[in-house]
Amino acid sequence: MIIDRLFPIPVGVCELGRDITTEELGCIKSLDKQTNQVNEMSSSNYILNHCKELKSIKKFIENCLNKYVSETISPTGEVSTYITQSWTNYTEVGQKHHEHRHHNSIISGVFYIQAIEQRDNIVFYKSGGEYELPLKIDAEKTNIFNSNGHQYSVNTGQLYLFPSYLSHGVPTVGAGAHGKMPSAKDKDGNYIQGSTRISLSFNTWCQGIVGINNNLDELVLEKYNKYE
Repeated sequence: MIIDRLFPIPVGVCELGRDITTEELGCIKSLDKQTNQVNEMSSSNYILNHCKELKSIKKFIENCLNKYVSETISPTGEVSTYITQSWTNYTEVGQKHHEHRHHNSIISGVFYIQAIEQRDNIVFYKSGGEYELPLKIDAEKTNIFNSNGHQYSVNTGQLYLFPSYLSHGVPTVGAGAHGKMPSAKDKDGNYIQGSTRISLSFNTWCQGIVGINNNLDELVLEKYNKYE
């Protein structure tokens, strides 16, 4: 039997391909912070616009975003996507991010400033519950069709791009099987203790002309100078 994967949700993964510089990390760590639900986040919601030290990272994100949009949405005409708000999240061992989605955005993304592959994850949750089977049937083994979520291991320098409607969250940082806190190692095999998970999140919108005049669905979208 052939089972086709109809209407997949695109999750893009890009690699920065270099270390985070001392200047970039210093800028991120020096930002003013405020309390989030169970962790901390930057007080500024426009850090990619205001932090000159992050110019190279912003360019990397924009290049990946353009490629993602080209390969998934594949827009016609003069339509381009740009970053609107951007902020950082600081999560300690024992903390987590609640399940959520990003409103007023087309594509959202998370770039990892400081993360440990053996410890840190992002979880995407299945949407469209109205299309699920009317019965809850226990599965002998999970697969892409019967699972309600999928977890990716993340690492420093990785960028994840996904539709903004896709719900996601972060499980308790450092919590392994049975709630134990496994020791993480860096790329050289050295144990890392107490490293803060730092991620940079952002939303996007588009500018240009969407729709067709004769179809009566044309819409002209202009970029607000606040996002320059």
